[in-house]
Amino acid sequence: MHQARIAPLDPPYDTETAAALQSIMPPGMEPLKLFRTQARNLRVFKRMVAGNLLHKGSITLRERELLIRKRVMSTVWTARQRRRKMSRAETQ
Repeated sequence: MHQARIAPLDPPYDTETAAALQSIMPPGMEPLKLFRTQARNLRVFKRMVAGNLLHKGSITLRERELLIRKRVMSTVWTARQRRRKMSRAETQ
């Protein structure tokens, strides 16, 4: 596996960072690497959280993850279809 360009923060976090990370995570769950990486710039991270991009909403975490995976797979499938069409057009 390759190393990340920007390493995520490692605990212990300063008080302000810990509060920001815990505000978006379920109780008792360690913050995701994605959020720990974004929290390197606390000002930007707080603005992202304040924008309700990660609003806890009415669906469960599992449902949210399934929706994200479904969307990603749909995007991958669409990209593959476009590549196939382009390669067919080049061979004609």
